[in-house]
Amino acid sequence: MYYSSPESSLQGERRLEVQTLNYTVIPDRVVVDNLDKSGDNSLDESGENPQMTEPDTPSVPVLQHARGDNSLDESGENPQMTEPDTPSVPVQQHAPTTPTEQVTPELDVQHQSNSIIEPDEPMSPKPNAASDNQSPPMTDVHPPRLPQRSNRRIPKPTYEPYPTSKTLSAKKPPVPALIAFGDSTLDSGNNNKLLTLLMCNFPPYGQDFIDRIPTGRFCNGKVPTDFFVASLRIKNLLPASLDPNLKPEDLLTGVNFGSGASGYDPLTAKTASVLSLPDQIKMFEDYIEKLKGIAGEERAAAIISDSIYICDVGIDDILNNYFAIPIRRKQFDISSYTNFIVNLASDFYQELYSLGARKIGIVGLPPGGCFPTQRTIAGGITRECVELYNQAIRMFNSKLSKKVEMLGASLSNSKIIFIEVYDVFDDIIQHPSNYGFEVIDRGCCGTGNIEVAELCNPSTPVCEDVTKYVFWDSFHPTEKTYKILADYVIKNYLPTLL
Repeated sequence: MYYSSPESSLQGERRLEVQTLNYTVIPDRVVVDNLDKSGDNSLDESGENPQMTEPDTPSVPVLQHARGDNSLDESGENPQMTEPDTPSVPVQQHAPTTPTEQVTPELDVQHQSNSIIEPDEPMSPKPNAASDNQSPPMTDVHPPRLPQRSNRRIPKPTYEPYPTSKTLSAKKPPVPALIAFGDSTLDSGNNNKLLTLLMCNFPPYGQDFIDRIPTGRFCNGKVPTDFFVASLRIKNLLPASLDPNLKPEDLLTGVNFGSGASGYDPLTAKTASVLSLPDQIKMFEDYIEKLKGIAGEERAAAIISDSIYICDVGIDDILNNYFAIPIRRKQFDISSYTNFIVNLASDFYQELYSLGARKIGIVGLPPGGCFPTQRTIAGGITRECVELYNQAIRMFNSKLSKKVEMLGASLSNSKIIFIEVYDVFDDIIQHPSNYGFEVIDRGCCGTGNIEVAELCNPSTPVCEDVTKYVFWDSFHPTEKTYKILADYVIKNYLPTLL
């Protein structure tokens, strides 16, 4: 558990006081020791609950079940939401593997001026009047104004299929390294080393990766950060920070601290037994010390300040915590919960800045209500996109983009930007044929309706042509989808961070 003030000041290089979770190494795995396992569910003045009773850890990502109308009522809540049943599957241990080194191509980074996409107007924050014996009220005199889907037209893509035979350019990379934090969108194998069911270092994951090796990426192939480092001519792939085969040169050019099923809310990572953001910060501090030992104090400081940082996290907070587990819904309505996690996000990025990061790209959330799992559980008989969830995500994106703008203006010598991907992902869902897709409502693995992590395993059949599918499993996009989104970010946002 860690403690931070949601209303912390944005002035100066403030260092957060963070109590990180402890690790215990057990048969080549890492256990995250949970703290504060007794007491009530009330919040302290920081917005955290130091005595929260530890919820049962789900064996797979917790899926919620909603019946009836998916719209929000005047309080920002869905009065017909029912409590989820926690699934249970047997634990399967799979030995982590490491891909052989191969060369990936260079993507052209167009150095051009690009303005950040303006989000919808932020919601007015709801007072969080919690006490030792009372959770925040569930109603609001002034109901939140919900962001609506953008009508902005996305140009038809001009991308080419990702080649595998070209080599990186001999030109000097524009930045020394790329460093990533986040969840399963970026995780390149860190969860392999944890005692959690949220792993994927086994087939059919990785079926289209180098040598068909399942590395722990939640995909059939590469994830966005792999495309980013290749486009910047840094290296071919971004390795996991817990990869036992890391070499000194890997540390010099950046690693990935992302952990599948993590979130801004510490409860999100705790229920899945994965690395929380404070855990990832602690690992980053250890990385800095190793970097100093390899490159010396001066060069290490230059690498830290000149590198690009990509952070993609938050979807599990909304889908697999707030709407799936009753604890937060008893404490917050959706408007106050998005305020809560946006303030935690602000604390995290200020902590990252205090450690030397200056070029930070913060990725917004996609329309998670259209993920196959959410369609299956809460989309009704016809498995439609769950608009309730998409409204919550647009609300969060709107607030986070404004907070990021404030951070960029207040933290000196920094480039901190919000990377908007909701509209382009939504356009893929709404107009799949423009991108060469045919199937948008289920994944390639198994039935595609519910399979993810351990449920997508070596005995699970897969589709014949994965390039026709937007999603690989029921929660994660295919490599082709990630390539489209990565190209969009490379063209429109990465130049701003250089």
